[in-house]
Amino acid sequence: MPPKPRVPFELHPAARLLSNTEIPHAVDVALLPDDALGVLRGDWSSRQIELHPAGGGAVETLLAPDPSRPVAHVAWSDDGRRWAAVAGRFAGDARPGEVYVGERGREELLCVATLEEYGSVTRNSLPRAASTLAFSPDGASVVARVSPCDGGDHLVEVETSSGEAKRLPVPGLKTYLYAHAFDRDGTLFAVAADPGLSGGLWWFPPGVRDRAGQSPSPIGFALLPAPRGLWVVGAPTRAFRLGKGVPARATTDPRRASSARSSRVARR
Repeated sequence: MPPKPRVPFELHPAARLLSNTEIPHAVDVALLPDDALGVLRGDWSSRQIELHPAGGGAVETLLAPDPSRPVAHVAWSDDGRRWAAVAGRFAGDARPGEVYVGERGREELLCVATLEEYGSVTRNSLPRAASTLAFSPDGASVVARVSPCDGGDHLVEVETSSGEAKRLPVPGLKTYLYAHAFDRDGTLFAVAADPGLSGGLWWFPPGVRDRAGQSPSPIGFALLPAPRGLWVVGAPTRAFRLGKGVPARATTDPRRASSARSSRVARR
């Protein structure tokens, strides 16, 4: 009889452990819609992206290790077909970056985009920064969150078909962006942890990339997509759920973040 699989947690009685896979030096693991595992593995200078099929089988290397591209984060499209990775490099006083986008079953990359600067932030109470990449629901673009050493956090959108990178206008930002994510309708959200007009929530409505809306609340360190909206978590003692009804007409003036807008944010 094979040994009983070991897991560092207890499963609910209604759940059943399907498999137990050992992945040495795994840094990040994502469960894809077909139950395959998308894995970022290796140390800082030799990380690779692998695909582990459900139930075992041959492991596929999607991005081979390369010391010239120390991959920091990986994101997957909603359907699990496309992946994106970002790597930062030191070039004198500058720290540029690159975004690599690939597709399962395709040997060559879809595109490589250059970032003039790249960096991510976290805080001492968090084990690591939230992923600095997020796919749009249709997989046509991926947005990178950039935190330079001298401040000025911003978002860069990369078109997966061409590799064209465009900086998105996040107005009046005087704090760190800790997370960003897409809602299922295509709205792009970004959140900071500082209260007041310098923090809170920013968003770009579907199809709108030339202006952003802002509200001083909610605040947090992570954005978690869910079937019914998005959760903002990380604020002390509170979690927020963003419901439907985000204004279609955005404004860059934080003073217009009215209580009516805030009422669309349900605290649970």
